[in-house]
Amino acid sequence: MGLFDLFKKKEKPAAPVSVSVTTELRSSYVEVAQRTRGELPMADVGGYAGPSGGFVNFGRFKVVGVNAGTGRKNTKRYEAKDEEGARAAAAADGLGEPMTVEVEKLEDPTEQQMAYALDLKAVIPAGACKEDVSAIISRITDEDEAAPDPGLSLWAHDCGVRFSRFVGHDALLGYIRVRKWKH
Repeated sequence: MGLFDLFKKKEKPAAPVSVSVTTELRSSYVEVAQRTRGELPMADVGGYAGPSGGFVNFGRFKVVGVNAGTGRKNTKRYEAKDEEGARAAAAADGLGEPMTVEVEKLEDPTEQQMAYALDLKAVIPAGACKEDVSAIISRITDEDEAAPDPGLSLWAHDCGVRFSRFVGHDALLGYIRVRKWKH
């Protein structure tokens, strides 16, 4: 402290500030449940029925062929509309003849999926696969119960976008956007 500091006017401390805040917390319960009566409407894919079961617009295939680079047998799995599409994908990956193609069944829904779907009061059709139940759950929780426009779902199917026919309108648009940026 210097000599001149002794002669400076001392500032008065600021008056204490008092703040009073009142908050009120309210909560409400909104039941998330299927609003559409019966089964949710499905996307139109022109009568296509997937060879692997379920209500998806693709099949799962196991392809065994000879690797052109090594001359050894390789096994690869593909999702395609039909056996011809699986063969074409295998050939693009370098598998050659002799080539065998086997249709694989889609996975059944898990117990946890089914329990959650039933909690949501979802109507699950007989023969639904894991992808179908997942799509139904998403439609309910995302409030996306409207089916996609038939022209949109047919176009997406023709372009190779893979989806459950239980996909909602908004979800299908999301799949199309993702596919557009992947390729």
